[in-house]
Amino acid sequence: MVPTAIVPMLLYMSGRRAVMVSTAFILGIFVAYAAFGVVIVLGVDAILDPLLPKLQRIMEDPNTLEIAIQIVLGIILLVFGLKLADIRPKRQARRQPAQGGGPVSAFGFGAVFMLAGAWGAVPYFAAIDRILRADVSDTSGVMLLLYYNAIFVLPLIALVIARIVLGSRADAWFTRLGDFFSHWGRRVAVAVLILLGMLLVVDGIHWLTQQSSLLV
Repeated sequence: MVPTAIVPMLLYMSGRRAVMVSTAFILGIFVAYAAFGVVIVLGVDAILDPLLPKLQRIMEDPNTLEIAIQIVLGIILLVFGLKLADIRPKRQARRQPAQGGGPVSAFGFGAVFMLAGAWGAVPYFAAIDRILRADVSDTSGVMLLLYYNAIFVLPLIALVIARIVLGSRADAWFTRLGDFFSHWGRRVAVAVLILLGMLLVVDGIHWLTQQSSLLV
């Protein structure tokens, strides 16, 4: 998830108060990710035990309502992807999140950004599993998790350090990188949204007609 986070990070690095806003963005990621992990470490059984049977049942034998919800979600992703593909932002507009956002909004965006993709963070779950298997105390488990999260955001911290060391000399470099990732990142996002939306819709229709999934 860090490579994905580098895209908004570069946009923040090319804006006003670059160091302060970028640091707030990193803190938002760290706090949200750490809190997510702590909740699982301290209450993994209470959280996962009721969910796993239901999730397995939905994967293997969804009812009509659940299939309909999947198709609707797929259509929403398709529409959103097509609308995003039709946007032609100007150069200044592409950098608006970095130019207009302050530390508080950057912190909030970092937290939401990380939590939105946390369920797909397979290495994080593997780390949590190792901590649980180590059978350490709750305090030690939380400290290990915080250490993992600190290592996790190190690449982003390195960008901030580079900005501090290079000063204004880094402005043009971060601006060019931000423009590049903003342009190509949008195209990648469009492709992912459209493909995922089509897959959900087609799979849902296949469930309704053939009573089987294309995904499993």
